[in-house]
Amino acid sequence: MPSPKKSTKKKPKLHHHIVKVVKKTIDAKTLVATILGGLMVLIVSSATNYLLEEQRARQETLRLANQDIQTADSLFKEGGDLAEPIRYYKEALSRLSKKKDMQIYAEAESGLALCYLNKAQKGKAGEYAQQAVDALTDVMGLYKTLYGKNAQGPDRVNISRVISELADSLSVLSDIKEKVPYLERCIELHNLALKVSSEKKDPELSATILMNLGKEYMNLAEEKDGAENLQKALDADQQALRFFTPAEHPKEFAVVSNSVGEAFINLSESQEPEQNLKKALEAYGQALKVATLESDPEGYAMTQLNIGDALLHVNRIQHSSPILSQALKAFNNALLIYKEDSSPFNYATVQTDLSDTYCDLFKASGKSSNLDSAMASLNNALKIFKADTYPYNYALLKLDLGNIFTYYASLRTKGENLKRALENYQEGLNVCTLDRYPNEYAKLVFNVSQVYGQLAQIEKNTKNLVTAVAAAQEALKVWTLDRYPLDYAQAQTSLGGDYKSLWSLNGREQDRESALRCLREAEKVYQNANQPEKAKSLGRLIQTLQKGSLSKPVSPAQKGTAS
Repeated sequence: MPSPKKSTKKKPKLHHHIVKVVKKTIDAKTLVATILGGLMVLIVSSATNYLLEEQRARQETLRLANQDIQTADSLFKEGGDLAEPIRYYKEALSRLSKKKDMQIYAEAESGLALCYLNKAQKGKAGEYAQQAVDALTDVMGLYKTLYGKNAQGPDRVNISRVISELADSLSVLSDIKEKVPYLERCIELHNLALKVSSEKKDPELSATILMNLGKEYMNLAEEKDGAENLQKALDADQQALRFFTPAEHPKEFAVVSNSVGEAFINLSESQEPEQNLKKALEAYGQALKVATLESDPEGYAMTQLNIGDALLHVNRIQHSSPILSQALKAFNNALLIYKEDSSPFNYATVQTDLSDTYCDLFKASGKSSNLDSAMASLNNALKIFKADTYPYNYALLKLDLGNIFTYYASLRTKGENLKRALENYQEGLNVCTLDRYPNEYAKLVFNVSQVYGQLAQIEKNTKNLVTAVAAAQEALKVWTLDRYPLDYAQAQTSLGGDYKSLWSLNGREQDRESALRCLREAEKVYQNANQPEKAKSLGRLIQTLQKGSLSKPVSPAQKGTAS
């Protein structure tokens, strides 16, 4: 049987099957790759569009922030109400990121701080000064991150400017908080700012720093190392005048010249009074050459105010009614610019100076009409200087009001006017503490002592004299021999008179010895201060006491009052 034929149909080869499978796989991968490629293009395109949108949005944000800053800068330079520039600076800061936009953020925050500082300087407001300090401290941190220790050129100038503004802000706080530490920190910062700044690259900034440094040394001189710090103030001002010439910087020249005059006035209180007052008036005369009523009304008013103050000091040496008339004219010239609504602080300051002038005229003439004018001026000042907003100035006003009532007491209804004087002194002491305003506190309690001494003469009792002694001793906590020698001598004279009166009433030997001790202390000071008439007067009183004579007590005129 024949074998069956083999099938002629060929079986597909294995590799052909694999090829087909591979082809199908490749086609699938191609499809997937194509799809994925399309997706990637779509994703990249979307991401790119998103980044472009984000970039455009960021650029728009920066544009708006810069626009806000430029608007705020312009409004600030125009002056007037600072609410609008503050609003624009805050708007700029709200748009910015402190980390991503550090440079422009620091610029906006610096502008905001300058607004706060300006408001603080106008109104001596601690809240605004502290806001300025906080903002500038933050800016200093940003600059430290940006520049490290290697800032160059304009960046160094910016850092110097911020340091200087921080010092200025602390200077405002020094009038409200602890005066000496704040002033010493201000001086430290301004000296640092001088090192950072470059006189050649920005002489105007260096001169401004020196000008402010002079003010701080002058303020510090009121608290410690008087003559030394006043000399430093003069040195700083003289350096500032190398840049602020009358031709190129007339307004700044006027400001620094006024500062020089003020330093000489303060020096006159402790040394060479006539010579230093003459130098002060010469400095103010230089200021008036450029600060005219037309060209620089603010500088003119400031200079006239200071001229009046200098003339008051001259009068206390020469006792001349014509000099007081010149002072009145100068103060009234200042009031041509300083109005109650537009310059309330300066307006009130001039009113207090007018009151002082009228009081000096009363001392020269004895006319009660001068006291009436003095009282009217103080009432004008009290509209501005309230206890809650201007505690320091309010306390000084109450001191002056109390003094006016003591002057009225020398003319009529003595007991009633002395009690009204005490009321005003006490109202001053309600806001003026030993820690906060030590010298003003001493003036108030010393004058309280004077009033009780006078009341003792009316009522003839020891209670008022004991109160007078305690108040004078309280003043001596501040008026020490080394810091306030003439005030120390005045308080010792007063104590000597009160102890003498106690001895006259009670005959206690202890009171006579206390009187002699106090009067000898005062006599030594007047001898050293080259005031022979006062020393001789006390010498005669000491001789009388040594003999044990029960003569009249020291009169209020011999004791005097603090003003």
